[in-house]
Amino acid sequence: MCVCVCVCVCVCVCLSPRFTVWAILFVLGRLLTLSLSVLTVGFGLANADQQVLDLANGNFNVLFVRITVLATICVTQAFMMWKFINFQLRRWREQAQAQPVKPKKPQAPKTKSKKDKANGVNGVSSNGADSPRSKKEKSS
Repeated sequence: MCVCVCVCVCVCVCLSPRFTVWAILFVLGRLLTLSLSVLTVGFGLANADQQVLDLANGNFNVLFVRITVLATICVTQAFMMWKFINFQLRRWREQAQAQPVKPKKPQAPKTKSKKDKANGVNGVSSNGADSPRSKKEKSS
């Protein structure tokens, strides 16, 4: 099963629009498989009349076997989703690295306005002795 998934992934990588459709169908298939297995094994077989382990007749419909089957299905589906997510992340990283990096245009240094040159940063001049506010002269 895993080999089939890997072959499908390798074949579909080259075809981007088809690959996206395949990726969506893959996830939906995993969810559908989990839903149907829980409904069938978890609820359907739990309502059966005979729930006794009978090896002679081949009846394995007991709680332990049902839980084991459900756990196996869930672990298998989780493993396939884990591989799929890692593959998608690796693919997106490779596509991001493959895109050409646009060189940034060198920005010319900004010149300070006359007010900034005269008053400095936040109204304080470079020597720190001048006050940003002009003092009023006292008239007597």
